[in-house]
Amino acid sequence: MATPSLLDLTPLRPPSAYDRALLITAVNQQIAWQQQTALHVLQQAKAKRRTTVAVGSGRQSTAQATAVKSVPSLVTLQYQIWSLQMGKQATQKLSSPSEVVKLFQRDGMDGRLLILGEPGSGKTQTLLTLASDLLKKSRTSTAPVPVLLDLSSWRGEPISSWAVAKLWELYRVPDNCARAWLINAQLTLMLDGFDNLEVSQQRTCAAEIDAFLRGNVDQTLALCCQRQVMERSGIPFDQFNGGVHLMPLGAQQVKDYATGLDQADLWKGIKASKVLQPLARSPFLLNCLAEFFEGQPVANQGDLLQRFITHQITIGGAPKKPFSPRDRHRYLTWLANHLEKRDRTFYIESLDSSALLDSQRWLYRLLVGLILGLLTGVFVHPMFGLAVGLMASQVDLEAYPKYKLSIASLSWGSGLSLLLRAFIPGLLLALVLGGLAGLVGGRFGQGGTGFTLGGLIGLGLGLIFGCLFELRSGLQSSIQVRRRPNQDIFNAVRNLFIVLALLGVLVQVGLTLLNLSSGLAVRDLVNTDLLQGLLATGLAFGLWASYSIQHFVIRALLSASGSTPWNYAHFLNFAASQRLLQKVGGGYRFVHEQVREQFTKGEMRGMGNPEMQR
Repeated sequence: MATPSLLDLTPLRPPSAYDRALLITAVNQQIAWQQQTALHVLQQAKAKRRTTVAVGSGRQSTAQATAVKSVPSLVTLQYQIWSLQMGKQATQKLSSPSEVVKLFQRDGMDGRLLILGEPGSGKTQTLLTLASDLLKKSRTSTAPVPVLLDLSSWRGEPISSWAVAKLWELYRVPDNCARAWLINAQLTLMLDGFDNLEVSQQRTCAAEIDAFLRGNVDQTLALCCQRQVMERSGIPFDQFNGGVHLMPLGAQQVKDYATGLDQADLWKGIKASKVLQPLARSPFLLNCLAEFFEGQPVANQGDLLQRFITHQITIGGAPKKPFSPRDRHRYLTWLANHLEKRDRTFYIESLDSSALLDSQRWLYRLLVGLILGLLTGVFVHPMFGLAVGLMASQVDLEAYPKYKLSIASLSWGSGLSLLLRAFIPGLLLALVLGGLAGLVGGRFGQGGTGFTLGGLIGLGLGLIFGCLFELRSGLQSSIQVRRRPNQDIFNAVRNLFIVLALLGVLVQVGLTLLNLSSGLAVRDLVNTDLLQGLLATGLAFGLWASYSIQHFVIRALLSASGSTPWNYAHFLNFAASQRLLQKVGGGYRFVHEQVREQFTKGEMRGMGNPEMQR
């Protein structure tokens, strides 16, 4: 792998081989997280561990630790090639996802493929498999790098602009790199979440995708879409060269899955029920049945999903702090509603004031201002603290997402590059203020002292405002993915206090220079109360600029209203262990969109049972 240099972190440079290698690593990690935490993979891994323990006479072998990675699939998805020309439907079938990869790369298809299927049929898993295979090719050639993007949050912008913004949000790809890669068709966009858009948005989004492909004949792209959505809305998808349609599971496949999980009663129950037979042909619904089915009757698909959710919510308890089943349901219902029209992967640090009710937002601004006012007012002056709190509470950092993410992804290399770029405006301001202060001081015989003091103040202000401008535009940093919950908040606080510490060193150096130039002691040059006030203001600014105060207040308000628990990461990890959520690096997503939608439909049947109250 290429090694980074300071030149790699300069603005407006073309993307390098190092950038490409980092992107491949980041995408590979994201694919692995999503594949390894899929419900069917966890079920099969559990069955494999049971077998391993039995063979080992009660002892778990080392294979248990890697069972999720090595578990073979009990069911192979099958596909039918789908022609986009009316009246010319092909009858050719594909017997595995690997054949979809070959079709995607075939001449005539040219890397523009629709993945069609009903909800729960395996579209996302097919997309992940396709991306994984394409990524292997990208490692050893100049083939385009596949990137996973979710259309759920698309709001009408051109696809190229939307993709640039998403690449920054998900992978920290700098704008100039993302644009260059898109212009040169060096990325394969793997788009999911189209079905989550409203009908009117779907038509507009399809037109934007077609326009994007029409504008770059070499661009490759795969899109997941329900066949019924495409046919009902009459979306033509003119720029795609074909598609594959996921076929429902056959009876033998359903039997193989049930027996492979050592659940012979599940197969018997499906075979005996006219309701379950068609439902079990959906891979995801079959996975749900495997979690809870013990012979009880199921009325329809909605009933099946409700029973699955009730079963997962009521089993087990949290290892540290128990959440009652009712609390679990309430927290997950809030999350399901929160993710409506948002990216399906939820990051705790992404919570902003839009997550609050209208009646809570005024309190949010009041509390942010109050905390800032207390931090500065106690050490400076109450009126000064009040003014700082009022002003800062009205500045909406949420409007600058690149600023927030830049602070979190700051590194020593990118930080040095940032300071070098901010040094030019700082130097200019230092010369201006230093010259003015020198002229004024010269009238009192202190021209040198005035020039030094004015220059230091100008340099400090120039560096601060130069850094803020660069951070607002998006920092040139290393491409990466979020690996831990709240990673961005912790990193932002750490990085800003490192910056403040460095500024403190610069202040000390400046005071030393003043001491040498004027012959006066430091205590005679600067009032100690002023220094104390500056430190308090710096502390408050660091906590505010890192978004930690705002995040703390939002979390406190959500917890007080019962929408979320205070230790949110602990609960989300617990929900992932209950197989209601997937943990994807530092984020979480529902095991399937159908489960999220079921939570949004209101109170579950069975919530009044005594078991649900514990």
